Parts: sequence; C-alpha cells; structure tokens
Amino acid sequence: LAPRRGVELTRNRYFESWSQDARPDGHADRIVVRVSSDAGARLAATERGDLDVTELADAFGSNVPPSEIEALLARHPERLHATATPSLFYLWMNVHKPPFDDVRVRRAINYAVDRELIAELEGGAPLASPACHFVAPGHPGYTPECDYTRNPRRGIWSSPDIERALALVDRSQTAGRTVTVNVPDDKVRVGRYLVRLLDRLGYPSRLHVTADYGRYRSHLAAARDRVQIGTDGWAADFPSPTDFTTPFVCANYRPGRPDNPNLSQHCDARFEGLIGAASDARGADADAFWHAAYRRLARSAPAAPLVNRRGAVFVSERLGNYQHHPLFGVLFDQVWVR
Repeated sequence: LAPRRGVELTRNRYFESWSQDARPDGHADRIVVRVSSDAGARLAATERGDLDVTELADAFGSNVPPSEIEALLARHPERLHATATPSLFYLWMNVHKPPFDDVRVRRAINYAVDRELIAELEGGAPLASPACHFVAPGHPGYTPECDYTRNPRRGIWSSPDIERALALVDRSQTAGRTVTVNVPDDKVRVGRYLVRLLDRLGYPSRLHVTADYGRYRSHLAAARDRVQIGTDGWAADFPSPTDFTTPFVCANYRPGRPDNPNLSQHCDARFEGLIGAASDARGADADAFWHAAYRRLARSAPAAPLVNRRGAVFVSERLGNYQHHPLFGVLFDQVWVR
C-alpha cells in the first residue's frame, strides 16, 4: 500500500481503568494505523484480509463510488458498517445579496429543492439521506420537524412544494434576477440541478465551478460580497447543540478569508440571544431554548439543509466486536481479531 505515514500504538501495561463502565478493558495489544490515499487498494486489501479496517465514507463524502458500496453490501453485508455522522450538507444563500436578501426567496428555495434527488446525487442510501433540519439526527438539539415540505405534519421531509415556492417568488417580485451558483468540482451534478431549479423559479442562472474545495473557498473569499449562493458542509466535532450554529453566528463571518464559515453572512441578535439562553439553561429549559433558536434559524433561512451523510467502514472477516462512536469513529481498542 506504500503508506505515506502511519503510527503504531501498543498497550500500556501500567494503565489501570478507573471504571469498567466508563472505560472498558480493551482487546488489542497492538494497533497499526496506515494512511493511504488509494481507497481501491485499501478496500481490496481488507477484502483479502491483509487489513482489518478501512474507512470508505465519512462526514465529508465517500472515498469510493457508490456502486462499489452496493457491491460490498451484496457480497459481505455483515462486514460493511454504515453509521450516521453528525454532518450537514447545505445550500447557503447570501442574505445581503439580491435576490436572497429577501427572506421569501430563501424560503422559496427551501420549499422547492428536491432533497431526495440531491441525496441520490451524493451517493444515495446508505450514504446520504434528505435533511430538513440544521442539526443532524441523533445529535443534541435535533428535533424531528420540517416546515419546508409538502406534508410538514409528518415532521420529516417528504417532497418539494414547488407551488408554494413559486407563490413566494411571485410575492417577492424578484423574478428575472440573474443568479450564479458556486460549487467545487465534486459537486457539479448538484450545481447543475440547482441551476435548473432556479431557472424554473424564474431566476436565469449559471454555474461557476472551482477546481477543488480549497480553491473554492479561496474563490469565495476573493469574491467577498459578490457571491450569491453555493454549497458547503459542516460536521460537528463535539456533542453539543451549539456546534451546528457555527456557520450562522455573527462572530464567524470572516470576510475575505478562506476559513470563513458564515458564507451566508447571517447575523441575527435574537437568534444569538436564544443560543445564549440555551447555553445557560439546563434540562427541559435548555431543550426549549434550543428548539426556539433553531426554529428562528429555519424561518430566517440563510441556508437550505440538503443532506445528512452516513459513514461506511469495511472490516476483515477475522475482526469482531465492532463498535463505533458517532464523533470519533471506530473504537479500535474494543475490536478483536482471530
């Protein structure tokens, strides 16, 4: 596999667990981690038994074509583990740039977008599912509710509501505005769909594709206030409801910087007041404040949630006791090998 780098971990024979419940005894005495960019070679090595664990998909996407995931499911369903990740792929809209400076237009996009189609473009089941909430399912702060769908009483996204979207565009009197959709090169198919959707809603649109994600963020930084709309993603790195507010708070708008997480330029004092109240509260009171905060964010609609991703890990035939943490991935010290 010619890994560029790696690490070897060995058991500390002096370590004593403080709690069997909090920190169970591990099984492995030695763990060797190899890093390789050749996903196909890693997959083949794991199928042969030369490797024991290889990651095929994570919160940021898949390393192998979806067809290979499907083939693995057919050949080795017991060895492929697909698990939810605390992640969100979304469509941001510049709340200060026409036509998206009108909240009715941003809500129209939320009603009109076909999240199921985008989930298919992003790999389909079991790697992606439609998202209609800013917090990923299973993460603290998530509530199963979705206003922007044809049947909101179900609490989940069901289908687009083009009629309501067109009515909002009509009331906004913004039809005819030209729009440029920005995407990195791995989101071209999603970008083409979004251009078609915006055309249908009355906004003559074109697609701007940047060579890779790093250059995409540099392009957005250089364009600053001129950019109107584009795709991005977020993955939580700790289990707190506040994590998914990061791309939408005032302090995180960093104009002219590639690491600017607040691409929509959203800044709402009431939203941030609810975040503060939720952070100070406990129990049911905190839950109520978080629910109110994310309800307000949904109504402000600086972005349209699109897809929640699932991770996929393939293991060797000899590996057992597979366990997975939603934030930290495979618990390597808990697996055993024959």
